[in-house]
Amino acid sequence: MMKAKWLYSKLPISLGELSQLMKKHQYSENSGSGFLLSTSTPTKLVGKYIEKVILKNVVEDPFGEIFEVESINYYTCQFNWNSESSFMYISEPPRSLRKFSNKLHSLTGLGLVLSELNVAPERWLGLIEEEAEKVKILQISAYGIRASLNSTAKIVVSGKTDVREAFAELVSDKRYLTDSIKFEAEFEGMTVKGELTKSGSCKLTSPNLSFVLEKLRGSLEKSTTHYY
Repeated sequence: MMKAKWLYSKLPISLGELSQLMKKHQYSENSGSGFLLSTSTPTKLVGKYIEKVILKNVVEDPFGEIFEVESINYYTCQFNWNSESSFMYISEPPRSLRKFSNKLHSLTGLGLVLSELNVAPERWLGLIEEEAEKVKILQISAYGIRASLNSTAKIVVSGKTDVREAFAELVSDKRYLTDSIKFEAEFEGMTVKGELTKSGSCKLTSPNLSFVLEKLRGSLEKSTTHYY
């Protein structure tokens, strides 16, 4: 299963110019930070930012002797831009994007925007549902459902068959917000399983991940999305 986090992106320079800057700052063990690109065209930029993190810990052995132990970790952030879209994604995202965004700002200067998303998962799934032969929604997680005058509830409806009808019966005419949706779709014999969340994250299992990710990118352009 692949995890990806989508972001709204606005670059002050073209992808070609950004690519050239990244190539000038390629990763090496000597520099300890930089970029490695796998795809670089006028319309697409794919690669990763790497930063070597050296940690030093003081350890005392059973005999009272003190040693300094050095450990090395690598911060990695894998990115994918398409010039025809306002949205880019980070695959297998690290806990924080700060190191990556700080490096980008240092390269591009003012005008760079990388914003978190607040998207309606059911609308995000829209393009997939339009083009797929079959789509089943296997789980819907919703919150903000008024349970009483002073309380709200969160519910999760899941099943082996499509749960939309069961979910609609439960919420009836109540207002709610969708937190996440798990689905299964079929494209010309290819089965796609995934989960979409309101924060712009997704989990996918598919024999052709690139195909599904581009469908999701296109759907984001059409869905009601807020950036913050």
